[in-house]
Amino acid sequence: MTNQVDVSDEPEAADEPELAHEPDSADEPDDADAGGGTDRAGRSWITVGLAVVIVLAVAAGVWFAIRLATAASGADQDAAEERDAALAAGGGAVVTLNTLDHRTAEDGIARWQAASTGVLREQLAASEEDLIAAVREAKSKTTAHLVAAALTERGQEEARLMAVLDIKVRPAGEEPTTKRVRYIADLVKVDGEWRLGGLSPVAVEK
Repeated sequence: MTNQVDVSDEPEAADEPELAHEPDSADEPDDADAGGGTDRAGRSWITVGLAVVIVLAVAAGVWFAIRLATAASGADQDAAEERDAALAAGGGAVVTLNTLDHRTAEDGIARWQAASTGVLREQLAASEEDLIAAVREAKSKTTAHLVAAALTERGQEEARLMAVLDIKVRPAGEEPTTKRVRYIADLVKVDGEWRLGGLSPVAVEK
């Protein structure tokens, strides 16, 4: 009788233990990527800083430009106002020295002196009595109208004016006559006011 071996009773092979899953190198943090992020952040801050510096530089440039333009504009305005003041005062003074009424001769000569300075004023003061006597004797009235005036030179304290006047003379008992006269007037600034330092007629070629 043949012996049979029941293989069904043999112990089954034990299940092999599962090996622990090793982490894939792809799952590990990349030090290079971390470092790259830091570099990018640093570059971003540098870019922002440069932008701020540029904006501030542009703003400063604009501010200085505005200040310079304002200063230049103010200087131009001051020069224009001074020129207008000299022109107005000089033209008025020339008219004053060509206006005289025999009825108010003393007041008229006083206005002449007030509008003048220097040698011219001294000459007017020295000849005051003769001037008053002459205009009273002629019983004349002289008035002047400023036709045109322009500054030909101007400094801080001195200027030169060219003026054109129509002068009307009315002698007693006679018809008035009008004559156009051109003058060169030397202006001098005295205590902030422009006055006549000299007055010369200009010959007109016919």
